[in-house]
Amino acid sequence: MFVMFLVRNKTFVSIFIFVVFVFYATTRVFAQSSGFINQSVVDDTKSNTDFTLTPAHPAPGDEVTLDVYGYAKDFDRAYIKYSINGNEFAKGYGLKSITFKAGKAGEKTVIDVDFLLANSYSFTKQFSITPVEIALAWEADTYTPPLYQGKALFTDQSTVKIVAYVNGNTDTNKIDPTRMVYSWKKNGTLLDKESGIGKNILIVDGDKSLLSYTDITLTVDSYDKSISSQKKISINSARPEIIFYQSDPLEGTRFENQLENTILTKNNLTVVGIPYFLSINDLGNPLLSYVWSLNNTPIKSSGLFVSLLKPETAGSSRINLETSVIGKLFQKVNNTLTINYEK
Repeated sequence: MFVMFLVRNKTFVSIFIFVVFVFYATTRVFAQSSGFINQSVVDDTKSNTDFTLTPAHPAPGDEVTLDVYGYAKDFDRAYIKYSINGNEFAKGYGLKSITFKAGKAGEKTVIDVDFLLANSYSFTKQFSITPVEIALAWEADTYTPPLYQGKALFTDQSTVKIVAYVNGNTDTNKIDPTRMVYSWKKNGTLLDKESGIGKNILIVDGDKSLLSYTDITLTVDSYDKSISSQKKISINSARPEIIFYQSDPLEGTRFENQLENTILTKNNLTVVGIPYFLSINDLGNPLLSYVWSLNNTPIKSSGLFVSLLKPETAGSSRINLETSVIGKLFQKVNNTLTINYEK
């Protein structure tokens, strides 16, 4: 009966088809303009969603804060779920930040973030972090005498060598340090020439300034940046110093006998002044200068040594030695020794 009605009422059929078409077209335009079925909008939202990590390059075991951000995206109304290594970690509306613990050295942590936006969009973003353990050892190229048991200290305008040791090996993952990318910074400035693949050694001069330290920052990444960690050290600048010793014709320099306020009991005394932590390899370096003075009057000497004769009367003398490296303003040191004479 309904079919017969349609056959007899062609005008009604035409109107019905027109209304359906207009409804469909209007609905589709609205859907596209609203974004309900526009896959390109979904893809755009996903591609413009990213994360920040604090710290940016976590070390093994660090507490890591993850923040979600996206340009002009309203995540306050979104339902966000976080999963770590396949296990649900946290979820909630407007949950744009979580804090979790980085894994052990060489251990990969996979984070999946599922988004359900207010307009029913849904998508998933995934990323991973694999921290490595970095140890930095430094050695200053400054002078210390033979058999010195301490560490050669870093001083202004001296040279220091830093070696990076990277460890990220696990039972299932082996990391080759020679294939890692090393990015070195000195006091916040990238050292481009010293950085690169396999460059785990840095040799750098101290600044020509009055800073009491030098900051060295190293970021170690794999080529695809799936592995990344950072290490920072501050190397304090020591002051060069001069220590006076007695020199004996038979025994040589008596390093076990440091001279300070000394009483001269013999007829003569040979004093040697040893400069510590200057940027030289040996005391015979032609760039090393020695200036001696006795009671503020310059005296001639043979470099490190000065010889004194005991006067006939009691009293005291002040011996001063200034040592410097020619061409380096901050590589200068002086010290004074008081000699007392007895009758």
